[in-house]
Amino acid sequence: MADYSRLDITLDVFDLKMQRAKPLSNLTAVEFIAATLDEFGEIEYLSNRPDQYQLIDVTNGEPLREDVSLGDQVSSSSHLALIDREALIPAGARPLKEDVYLREMGSGTVYKLHWQPAIIGRSDKNVADEELLITNFESLPLGLRISRRHASITERNGRYYIEQLSRNPTELHSADGFTTALDDDKRELRHGDHIKLERSGADLKFIERAKMEEVTSGE
Repeated sequence: MADYSRLDITLDVFDLKMQRAKPLSNLTAVEFIAATLDEFGEIEYLSNRPDQYQLIDVTNGEPLREDVSLGDQVSSSSHLALIDREALIPAGARPLKEDVYLREMGSGTVYKLHWQPAIIGRSDKNVADEELLITNFESLPLGLRISRRHASITERNGRYYIEQLSRNPTELHSADGFTTALDDDKRELRHGDHIKLERSGADLKFIERAKMEEVTSGE
């Protein structure tokens, strides 16, 4: 017999704390994550891919098991949190201290920059620096027009920079309305800027979560 009972829990969705949620108790953690991403899709740094996230029990910091029903892991009045899944920092890279993301505007997929240098491009294990790749655009309609090593993002003293790695045309559209064609020189990258990979139509918005919090707290 199907179980249609519901839990009455509290959920932190990153900066949105103490959200009330009443999921079906027979949902798995992965299914609940997917439903949460759908409900809070207006948050720009949230992706549409559940595999990028995990749920933790706030009271003990323990992650929930992904394919086990919520009802077998938590109870009503539990306090959960949705967080980014941790990533192993590859050799030759440095972890980023701040929460920084690229959102591909067409597909809605969000990529967190866990390290730097962070390479934008397509997967190819025969090309150097494969482990530094943060995106793989093969699934986009024109994704094969994106270079395997298209551009690189680095950070220095809290400021971010983008550098062209290929001959494919790439434009930086700043949040204040200026457009710059990228070349071999590093260009500063600011919150709200768009990186447009011209031949593919891919549009990547650069997001600093701390900057979004500043705007929200100032409203």
